[in-house]
Amino acid sequence: MVIAEPSDPRYSAFNLGSPEIEICKFLSSFVELIKPQYIFETGTYKGYSSAYMAKGLKENNEGRLETLEIDASHIKDAKQLWQEMGISEFIDVYEVSSLDFKPQHNYDLMFLDSEPEIRYREFIKFYPYLKAGGFAFIHDLPRGFCKGNINLDHPEIKDWPYGPVPKEINDWLKDGDLVKWHFPTPRDMCGFYKPHLADYRYV
Repeated sequence: MVIAEPSDPRYSAFNLGSPEIEICKFLSSFVELIKPQYIFETGTYKGYSSAYMAKGLKENNEGRLETLEIDASHIKDAKQLWQEMGISEFIDVYEVSSLDFKPQHNYDLMFLDSEPEIRYREFIKFYPYLKAGGFAFIHDLPRGFCKGNINLDHPEIKDWPYGPVPKEINDWLKDGDLVKWHFPTPRDMCGFYKPHLADYRYV
């Protein structure tokens, strides 16, 4: 079932927890374009974003996606979706907290979509596993990184719901170890590029 995105009916959604359908389609095309060997995702939920990325892998006829989810019922729903779409063979799903997961290799692409309050910590933890020249996306993150956001129900959380930007991320952005851009979708998404040694650098 497809519904209109509540905050902007120009966009559509499968449900209110999965990324916008337009984001899913973008991810599929992006995977076809960059042809990654390994993709990493946090927050599988119902499996739509991973399904579309795996759809891109299937078109490429290569690559694997690793996705993490802590809720067994979500994993069950996701596996059914992947089976129906014929892309299960490209996905490895782990029932584990992202902060406890230990990668076994590096990734060309990361999509972080777990609970907002841990996404910065995820990015810091997995940044060393993002290949030079690789890309990372944080879903639900607006261009201003939620700076100054106040939730009256949780006044103790500064810059709700993410919290302040950690020093590591600030330093990577300031030093050029990350390049940021923004997608103005209803729920927002920020993209990050990890520069490659072969990239042109302005002097």
